[in-house]
Amino acid sequence: AVGEQYFDLPNRYKQDAYGLLNARAGVQHKRYGLAVWARNLTDTYYAAYGFNFGAVTPGQPRTYGVTLTGSF
Repeated sequence: AVGEQYFDLPNRYKQDAYGLLNARAGVQHKRYGLAVWARNLTDTYYAAYGFNFGAVTPGQPRTYGVTLTGSF
């Protein structure tokens, strides 16, 4: 969870508190691994960066994927 924050000195541009839900599950067998993962499962909108003139850069939306690993 991230608490309330301001992006400028006069405290005009504010980001409310928010929380992100991430998940990862996987299996490992000898030299190989397989995992499925997701970030920001609830697709929460949040500002990753803010600027003094009121512009914000949004954080990542919901993303998900599969990771395959191997060791040799």
